[in-house]
Amino acid sequence: MGTSESIPRLSSVTQRGERRVDDRRSVAPTDDPVRLVGLHRLVRGTMRSFAETVAESVDEVFTVALGAVGSFCDVDRAYIFQLDPDGDHLSNTHEWCGTGINPEIDNLQHVPIEVAGPWFEAFERDEHVYIADVDELPDDQAELRGILAEQGIRSLLVAPLRSGGTMHGFIGFDYVRHTSAFSRADLDVLRILADSIAATMSRLAAEERIRHVALVDPLTDLPNRAMFTELVEQGVTLGTPRSRVDDGSDHQPERRSDRAAGRAVVGLIDLDQFAQINEAMGFEAGDELLVAVADRLQQSLRPEDHLARIGGDEFAVLIDGAVDESSAEAVSARLVAALSEPVPVAGHVLAVTASMGFSIDDGTFIHASDLISAAETAMREAKSLGGARAVAFDKDSGQRLAQRVNLALFMRSAEGLSGLHVAYQPAVDLATGQILGVEVLARWEDADGSPVPPDIFIPIAEESGLIPNITRRVVETTLCDVDERFAPLVDGVLAVSVNVSAFHLTQTRFMDDLRGLIDHASESGPIRIWVELTESGVMAESGVVVEHLQMLADSGVRIAIDDFGTGYSSFARLRHLPIAGLKVDRSFVTGIQDDPINQTLVRAQVDIAAELGLLLLAEGIEDEAERATLASLGVRFGQGFGLHRPMGADDFEALLRTQRAGD
Repeated sequence: MGTSESIPRLSSVTQRGERRVDDRRSVAPTDDPVRLVGLHRLVRGTMRSFAETVAESVDEVFTVALGAVGSFCDVDRAYIFQLDPDGDHLSNTHEWCGTGINPEIDNLQHVPIEVAGPWFEAFERDEHVYIADVDELPDDQAELRGILAEQGIRSLLVAPLRSGGTMHGFIGFDYVRHTSAFSRADLDVLRILADSIAATMSRLAAEERIRHVALVDPLTDLPNRAMFTELVEQGVTLGTPRSRVDDGSDHQPERRSDRAAGRAVVGLIDLDQFAQINEAMGFEAGDELLVAVADRLQQSLRPEDHLARIGGDEFAVLIDGAVDESSAEAVSARLVAALSEPVPVAGHVLAVTASMGFSIDDGTFIHASDLISAAETAMREAKSLGGARAVAFDKDSGQRLAQRVNLALFMRSAEGLSGLHVAYQPAVDLATGQILGVEVLARWEDADGSPVPPDIFIPIAEESGLIPNITRRVVETTLCDVDERFAPLVDGVLAVSVNVSAFHLTQTRFMDDLRGLIDHASESGPIRIWVELTESGVMAESGVVVEHLQMLADSGVRIAIDDFGTGYSSFARLRHLPIAGLKVDRSFVTGIQDDPINQTLVRAQVDIAAELGLLLLAEGIEDEAERATLASLGVRFGQGFGLHRPMGADDFEALLRTQRAGD
C-alpha cells in the first residue's frame, strides 16, 4: 500500500472462488500433504487464540498470528491495516517482518482512504487483490508501481477484513526479496486469517459497545459511577507499596504505606437547587444544563484527571498529584469557580452554584468505595452549610452528618413542628427610625430544646419537603400575632415580609395555601403581605413562576427581590416582572462608609429603584456609620442588627408600644 492521492484500478484481482482476472501469473495450487497438515494445525491454533482473546491482549494475539502465518507462507512481510475512527483514513496497526526486512508500520499511519480506493471496490465485492510482479505493472499503473517500490514490495496479496457487513480494513502479504507467485494454500490461509481477524474485531467492538453502555453516562458521555469506581480503585491499589494493618485479627487487610509522590483526590460535586430548575423548566432544560456543566468541569481539569457523572446532578472527579489538603482545596475551588459564570439554558441565563466534598487518599483507604464515601460525606456537609462551597472530609464530618439525619427525622415526626417558632426583624425608616414593617423569620429548636441555625434546618426542610408546611405555620402564626397584638399598636399599614422559594411557587398545593392565607390577611386589618424571593431564583425560573407572581400581585401581595445585585439580573426582564421592591444585599452594605466602589453600586441601585418606581431597602446594617452612609446615598429603608435584632412576638409588641408612646 502507498500514500499517494490515488491508485489506478488494478487488473490483477481474483475472486475468492475460481475466476482469475490476472492474465500473467496464476495463483498456484498445492497438494503437498505435509504442507496441508501444517496448514490445518496453523488454522486450528490461530482460530483458538482468536476465540479466547480479550481487548487487553488483542494486539499481541494479532501480531503473533501474523508471525505464524507469515512464516508458514514464507512471505517477507505480513500486516493489518484498519480504518481510523473518522472512516476517512487507514493506519497500519500490526506488522510482522521476516529477518532482514525493514518495517513500514511507522510510515503508514492515517493514510487517506482514497489511496486504496480501487482495492476497497474489490473488497466490497468480497474479492482479494493480487499483484504478481510490481515491476511488470503497465504504464497506466506507473504511480502505483512507484509507491509499492518505495516500500520494497515485489509481489503482494491483500484481502478484506470484513464481518457482518462491516469493513474493518484489510490484511496483506508482501514479498520483498524477490517476486513470487502465491500458492492456493497461501490464499486460503490469508482468507481464513482475514475472516477470523474480522470476526474477532466485530466481537470485541460489540463487547466494547456493551461495556460502554454499562460504564458510560449516555447524556454526557462521561464515565458513570461503575467506571469511576474502577478508576478510583486503580488509584487506591496501584503504584504504591502496601503494608499490613494490625487490627488484631488473623486476616488483616493491607494498608498502603505513605506515597512518595502526590496523592489521589476524589471530589463529589452536587448542583445546588437542580431539582427546582428541573421541575420549573422541564427535563429537557435540565439535561441541557447538565451537559453544559459537564463541559465546564471537563475544561477545568487536566488531561490526566477524570470526570464522571455518577448521579442525576452529581459529578465526580479523580485527581492525582495533590500534596496536601491545601492542594485539594485549590482543586475544588477551581472546579466550583468553573460554574461561577451564568449558564445559558433554554433561552434563560441561570446562575448555578455547586456543593463539593473531597477526600484525599492518605493511605488509610482500603477500597475505592471508602474514598468515594468519604467524599460524599464531605459533600453532604457542604450542602448542610448552605451550598456553594467545598468541604474536606475529616473525622468529625460523619458525626455531623449523623446529627443532621437525626434532625431531619425529628422535623418530619408528629411533634417536629412543635420546635418551630417565629422571630420578627423590624424594617425602619433610616431617617427617623420609625418601624414600618417586619420580616418574618423561621426559628427551630431540636428535641432537646437547643436552637438549630437556619442554615442547617432550612436545607433539611427543603430536602424533606417540609417548606410548604413551615411557610403555612409561619404565616398563620404571624397573622394571628398581627390580629391580636400588633395591629392595634400601628398607625397605618404594617408591612409583613415572608421569604418564599421560587420553586415552591410552582407547586399547586403551596399556591392554594398561600392564596388562602392572603385572603385571610386582606380581612384582618392594616397589613400588607410582601413575598421575598432571591434574585437568582426569580431570574432562573420559568414562565409558570412569573404567572404565579402576577397572580399574587393582582391579589394585593407585593413582590420583593432579596439579595439584589448578586444574581445576574436581566434589567430588561426585571421591568416586565410584577416587582414592587428590591433589597440591597448585605455584601454591598458591610463597611460601605469606607468603600467608594460599593457606594457607587448602591447609588446605582437607588437610581434603578427610582426609575422603576420600586421600594428599596438595605439589609445587614450593623452600625451607625453604615446607616448614615446609606441614608446619604438615598436609601430610605433598612434593617439589620445595628438597628434591631430578630425578636420574639413579646419583644416586638413591646417595641411597638414604646414607639407608639414616643409618637
